[in-house]
Amino acid sequence: MKENVKKVFLITRKYRKPYHMQNLKARYKNKILFTDSLENADIVLCIDQEDKNISELIQAEEMSIPIAYFTEELLPEKIIDEELKDWKTPPFLEIDFPDVDL
Repeated sequence: MKENVKKVFLITRKYRKPYHMQNLKARYKNKILFTDSLENADIVLCIDQEDKNISELIQAEEMSIPIAYFTEELLPEKIIDEELKDWKTPPFLEIDFPDVDL
């Protein structure tokens, strides 16, 4: 596997997961690989999850895996682009948006 490929663990609403995976795969093609194993993840993307006490988020924090929080409508592609371009500069930028039910 190429060094510049990031293994992404995606946390989102179950019914939206295929949608987000498809969009992220289309945008980042060979730069990301989704994993179902938190232990194998380089980063965690948390999209539209208001509850920060999700067990996977707690585990990721304990394992020092970088976490990025985004809302579906404010998924900042520029920030993700920067992180994928320069992986050697962790930690991943963490953004907390106000709690809003979309």
